[in-house]
Amino acid sequence: MKTSIFLFAAFAAIAAFAGQDEEPTPSETWNKGVAEYLAGDVTNALATIKPLTLERTHGARASELAGALEFAEARGLQQADDPAAAAERYAAAAAGFQRAAFAAEGADTPALRNLSRTIRPLEDAKAQARTRAAAKRFEGQSPDKIVAEAQRDAVKMLADYPSALEKRPADAIAAAEAMAKRAERLADVWAPLESAVAASVTNEQVAVELRKRIDGGREAARDAAAKMEDLDPSGGSALAAVEKNLFDFHTMLILPPEAIAESARATTNAFANLPQENGRNWNAVAPAFTSVFRAKFPQWLEMFEQQQSQASTNYVPLTAEAKEEIIRLAEETGNLQMSLADPSPATLTAWAGQGWEKEDVYTNVLAKIARIEGLLPKPPQDANQQQQQQQENPQQQQNPQDEPQNDERQQDDSQDEQQQPQEEQPYDDDAAEALMQRAQERNDEHEEEKKARLMNAPLSPNERDW
Repeated sequence: MKTSIFLFAAFAAIAAFAGQDEEPTPSETWNKGVAEYLAGDVTNALATIKPLTLERTHGARASELAGALEFAEARGLQQADDPAAAAERYAAAAAGFQRAAFAAEGADTPALRNLSRTIRPLEDAKAQARTRAAAKRFEGQSPDKIVAEAQRDAVKMLADYPSALEKRPADAIAAAEAMAKRAERLADVWAPLESAVAASVTNEQVAVELRKRIDGGREAARDAAAKMEDLDPSGGSALAAVEKNLFDFHTMLILPPEAIAESARATTNAFANLPQENGRNWNAVAPAFTSVFRAKFPQWLEMFEQQQSQASTNYVPLTAEAKEEIIRLAEETGNLQMSLADPSPATLTAWAGQGWEKEDVYTNVLAKIARIEGLLPKPPQDANQQQQQQQENPQQQQNPQDEPQNDERQQDDSQDEQQQPQEEQPYDDDAAEALMQRAQERNDEHEEEKKARLMNAPLSPNERDW
C-alpha cells in the first residue's frame, strides 16, 4: 500500500514537472502579447507576437498587431533622427499589414488602410536615409567633380546595359539588379547639388529653376533604376535621359581648366573617330566646352588669383600678355573646332589655301589647347609637395653650386617667355604630337574593348554551349 502511494506521488510529480515544460498555446501567447502591449511594453510585446504571424488561427490578427507595434517603433526612431533604422521598421510594419490584408481576401479592413498609411512615411524615411548616406559619401568633394564622375559612370552604364539584356535569364536578372543599384547611386548625386544650390545661389528665381531640374534629374535616375531592375527594354532610353541631365549639369558646373581638358578629349576622340556618347558628336562637343572655357575664364582667373594671393605670398599672378594670349588662342580654337563640326565649301577652300588637310586642323587645334593649358596659372607648390617630387625624381636634383650662372640665365629666360606674347606658330610641336598619340591609343583601346565584347557575347540559340 505504501509502495502504491509512493508510486502515485512520483507520477504526479513527473506530470507536474512535464506540465511546466509544455509550450504555451497560441491563445496563451496571444493573451500574453496583448497584455504586454496594453502595459506599454512594446519591445516584449513585439517579440511575443511575431511568432504568431505564421499561425493559421492567429496569423492575421497577430500580423496586424505586429504591424502596429513596428509602426510605433518606426515613429520613435524617426523622432530620434535615425531615418535608416526607421525605414527598416516601417518596412516591417508594411509587411505585417500586408499579411493581415491578404488574409482578409481583399476586404476593406483596418489592416489595408494602415498599409496605405505606412507607404508614405516609409518612402520619406528611405529618401532621408539615402540623402544622409549620399552626403557622407560625397563629403569634401566639390559639386563639379561629383557630377563629372557620375556622368562618366552613366556613359559606362549605357555601354553595359544592352549586353546585360542579352544574357541568359539568371545572369540577366543578376546583371539588371547590379545596374539598378548603380542607377540608384546616380540618383544620390543630386543631393549634394541641392545643398550647393541652397548655399550659393542667391537669386530666388534661378534657385527655383535649378531645384526643379535637380528634382527632375533625381526622378529620372530612380525611374531608370526601376526599369532596369524589371529588365524593361526602355531602361536604356531612361538611362540616356539620366546621362543627358548629368552632362548638362557637368557643362554648367565645370571650371575652365577642366573645360579646356574636356575640349581636348573631345577633339582627340573626333580625330580617332570614336563612337558618339549618347548621340553627341565629338566634333560638336569640343567647341561647346571651348565656349564654356571662354565664358568662364576671366571671372575664374580673378577669383583664382585672389584665393592664391591670400593663401601664399609666393604666388606670381598671370601676366596681362599671357591672359591675352589665352583668350586669343581660345577664340581661334573654337573657330577651328566649329569648322571641323560643319566644314563648308568655303572652309575647305580656306584649308587648302593654307596647305591643310583635315588632320592638320586637328593637330593645330590640339597644339593651341596644349599651349592654353601650359599658360593657365597653377597654385604654387608647398614645401611638402616639393620635397615629395624631389624624392620621386632624385636625378633631377642639382647641386646649387653647379653652374649658378646657367641657372640664373634659365630663370631669366623663363620670365621673358612668360612676359612676351608668343608669335603665331604652325603648332606642330611635341605637345601636339603627344596628344595625337593619345588619340591613337584611345582608338586602339576602343578596338580591344569591341573585340572583348564580341568574345563574351552570349551564344545564339542554335549554337551549342559545350
